[in-house]
Amino acid sequence: FPEEVLCILWMHRWAVADKISLENFKCLLKTDITFDVLQCSRKTFYNPEWIKHNIISNVVETVKILVDDNKKVLETYYKKVANISARLKAALMHTLTTDIVKALLRFGPDPVFLERTDHSNKIEEKLRLNVDLLKENPKTFTPTMLTEAILASIPNKIQSYVVKMAKFTPFDDILYNHPRAATNSTWVQGTSWSHFLVKIPLKNLDDITGESFPSIVEYFEMVISGRISVEELFESSKKAKTKTKKKQAKDNDNDNDKTPASDKNLVKDLIVEIKGTMMVIAEDRIRNILEQQVDKLCGLCGISL
Repeated sequence: FPEEVLCILWMHRWAVADKISLENFKCLLKTDITFDVLQCSRKTFYNPEWIKHNIISNVVETVKILVDDNKKVLETYYKKVANISARLKAALMHTLTTDIVKALLRFGPDPVFLERTDHSNKIEEKLRLNVDLLKENPKTFTPTMLTEAILASIPNKIQSYVVKMAKFTPFDDILYNHPRAATNSTWVQGTSWSHFLVKIPLKNLDDITGESFPSIVEYFEMVISGRISVEELFESSKKAKTKTKKKQAKDNDNDNDKTPASDKNLVKDLIVEIKGTMMVIAEDRIRNILEQQVDKLCGLCGISL
């Protein structure tokens, strides 16, 4: 299928988890859609390109951080992580995507700040700078609207929190109210999508009131209310390991020998899309084979996801 079709199919697959999420998704598809919050501009945001960069990439990356990159942590909760990880990924894909749809219905793609604060002024300035950067390099995705910046910050903030915590406890903080598995491959009776709520870790800043781990919709509201600083919103993700300058230079040389930077970015985008599509595949054997091939491709191209 063409990439545009795959993006739309991905949204239909993961944005609907129950009757309520179905109704929300149908509202998002309306041509005359209106939002609870006033918009800076009237833009047609629901298109494959916007979905790919702002929803698919960020959801897939977040699930990767919480599951694939932290299987050692999952082993303390599940006897056989390999048997439960596919179900856990699917549950998180659903809850992240449906929560984003709820946030979009309320706040829209380009919301006006609800309150004028020093934080909101600095964030607006940062977004204006991003517009200029995008003009200089239109092939590179850069958030230019507030909603785009919020969505891009979600995997970055979770990744930074994972690195910061000496003993990462996602089930106590980020994966709020997460159910325990009753068997090796399923959950206790009565488990619903509401049990897979993902919280966003925030720093304990003096001017932030309320929870340190808001839901996605609450996080949107905090940013739009001018309660989150520009540093907090545009925080870059931190890697678990740091390299010496000599080692980094060697790795960069190896990367340059393997794949040009422009091609590497293209391959990385394609791999993210492939991983998102793989979540739809029901058969574990085929999905595992594809995961192995994708890992080999990353190694050949010197790409780290």
